[in-house]
Amino acid sequence: MELTKIRKRRVKLYEDLYRSFGQNIPTEKFQPQIELNENDKIHLRQLLSELSKMDRNELLKLLRQIARIIEQSVQYAFSMVARPLVPISSDLACKKQMELLISNPCDAEILVDALCWAEKNRTTSLMFCTIDYTDILRKRQQIYGEICKIRAYDPQELPLEIASLDELIA
Repeated sequence: MELTKIRKRRVKLYEDLYRSFGQNIPTEKFQPQIELNENDKIHLRQLLSELSKMDRNELLKLLRQIARIIEQSVQYAFSMVARPLVPISSDLACKKQMELLISNPCDAEILVDALCWAEKNRTTSLMFCTIDYTDILRKRQQIYGEICKIRAYDPQELPLEIASLDELIA
């Protein structure tokens, strides 16, 4: 559900970019017609920085293709999964507690689902990888503390580790 929302919002953003650049509006004057959340704003700043370096024809070609590329990538990703990897969270109490820290309810639910999966399949610590700085990475220590409080874990025994994609690549 969250992926679908993000995909629709980003495709609309790219359509706005295409329309804007097609009308020769400079990159720095671009104003999207949709409301953006903080993660979208960060994405847009990074994207505009890259697009400003591109030739106009190359840029328009990329923007025409991007919605199709996104759709194909999402379909491919889902085709690789025969069934949901993690069942929808049944731990509503934990989800509600996480929502006090994480403003996006979908992010809170995904994190709780990962925690439940890690507890059920505990062999080693599960790595929860995200690029979501606003809702999760910035609040990582608070989230760890809340998980320890809710589940009565010692901080050294957490079955879930939160990491950014950059941390894993570096």
